[in-house]
Amino acid sequence: MEHVDTPAVFVLNGDIYLELDYGAMLAAHDRANATLTVAVHAVPDASRYGALDIDDGRIRGFIEKGRPGPGSINAGVYLLSRELLNRNALSRTFSFETDFLVPHVKEIRPLAYRTQGKFIDIGIPEDYARAQQILDVGNRGSAIADSLTRTS
Repeated sequence: MEHVDTPAVFVLNGDIYLELDYGAMLAAHDRANATLTVAVHAVPDASRYGALDIDDGRIRGFIEKGRPGPGSINAGVYLLSRELLNRNALSRTFSFETDFLVPHVKEIRPLAYRTQGKFIDIGIPEDYARAQQILDVGNRGSAIADSLTRTS
């Protein structure tokens, strides 16, 4: 991985939709002097996702998928400090969650940034359809096509 010169960088999972105030998350990250901040979302049933073990606003570990009931889950948005990126040697391709976050969670103690906005894990067909409705993709696509036709 190349050397990173920016103070902090957002990393997002590509299969989620999350309404999030990124500025507020950055401010919380800076206030806590965190090296890693994870967006956390409360769900009525965490069995599909696996839950987070959170203590005093910090993530201590991960609870495997399959345990039913409410819980806080990893919402797939991360804020990483330059220090964290530069001190860990990572291969060119890797899973951030599996290869980095899980093995290092106890030493990093990521800040848990709780979110309240809409969250959709678009990884299953039902939620993909729900995301299409929430984002109103059909109408937005038509509006974009109309604007392109008018300017041509």
